[in-house]
Amino acid sequence: NKGQDDIRWYGATKVGDTAYQVTIQAKNHQFETGHYSVHVYGKSQLEGNRTIGLATTAGFNVTSVKVANPSVQVTNHNPSQGTLDVVVSESADTKAIKTVKVAVWSESNQSNLYWYETSTVVNGKATIAVNQINHKGIVGNYTIHVYTTTQDNQESGYNAGTYRLESKTLQTLPAYFIDISSHNGNITVEEFNRLKQQGIVGVVVKLTEGTSYINPFAKAQIANAQAAGIKVSAYHYSHYTSASEAQAEAQYFVRAAKNHGLSSATVMVNDMEESKMLSNINSNVQAWQDEMKRLGYGNVVHYTMASWLDIRGGQVSTSQFGIRNFWIAHYVNGYTYLDQASAKAYAYYNNAAAWQYTSVSKKLTNNLDENIDYTGRFTI
Repeated sequence: NKGQDDIRWYGATKVGDTAYQVTIQAKNHQFETGHYSVHVYGKSQLEGNRTIGLATTAGFNVTSVKVANPSVQVTNHNPSQGTLDVVVSESADTKAIKTVKVAVWSESNQSNLYWYETSTVVNGKATIAVNQINHKGIVGNYTIHVYTTTQDNQESGYNAGTYRLESKTLQTLPAYFIDISSHNGNITVEEFNRLKQQGIVGVVVKLTEGTSYINPFAKAQIANAQAAGIKVSAYHYSHYTSASEAQAEAQYFVRAAKNHGLSSATVMVNDMEESKMLSNINSNVQAWQDEMKRLGYGNVVHYTMASWLDIRGGQVSTSQFGIRNFWIAHYVNGYTYLDQASAKAYAYYNNAAAWQYTSVSKKLTNNLDENIDYTGRFTI
């Protein structure tokens, strides 16, 4: 009923010497009723295997269709870890999913409400990971509401029930971490222990840059931090300006992570600072993120300056990637040191994953970047 907006090419199956058959699914045509046109084409062996028209049939009429709701399930519920997954699945009788949003909260006034969103649908299934860290670490019974939008922009809502999340460690947030590269050289176990005594419980180590550079100090920096009991994450300094380059850089980053023994659960950071990246940046970042997830390293965070974000007039879409997946650099004191207590009091960008509040920390001999962790991803 809308012209060829739902045109679909089907490959027929040979069922006899002179017969072919195909099954047409209403799902592939948005379950529309009305008259359907059917044209038949084939490859001509007499004309160089060229595709030619064979028949324009009378088509068929559809007067009613069966449309079911998608399956909404909560899986991998781990109360002590404060995590669970919400899985929304299509079937042959459901419309194709475009996006899924999930609202989760435990407080009666919804003060710890957090919205999750994904447009990634793989084999008809969308999965959203819920984590207590996104809800101020509060122990409680969490209500889960799921909202789906189909490809024809029809919206539906579902109550997925109430589940308890009770991780106690998350209540220690916010916490503090540093990020380091080859510029920081070798940091000994003793120095990491000294940092830990000063409230630093996480470190993000630069592994790679582009597709040709590996931090020569990374192996020792990772080992010494782990020996001191400091949580290790990793970052990649990005240069990509196209989807293919983004995928190549993601592959290079993951290979280095595996070579350094970093598991797939490691927080993997996309460091975006090169101005040449701004052209078509959101689609390229999406390509990088999708490739990271395809390679099994899906715990990704995007680091950049506040001015690059759409919430500060920039081009990077916080809604597309989720503000909770951004680590934001903004030095309110410029190049004058801001201490941890003051950073906690300011609480800038506390709806994000983390805030880099200074680059001139003197906790070791050379200047260090210092950061506040709002979600526990870098420190717990």
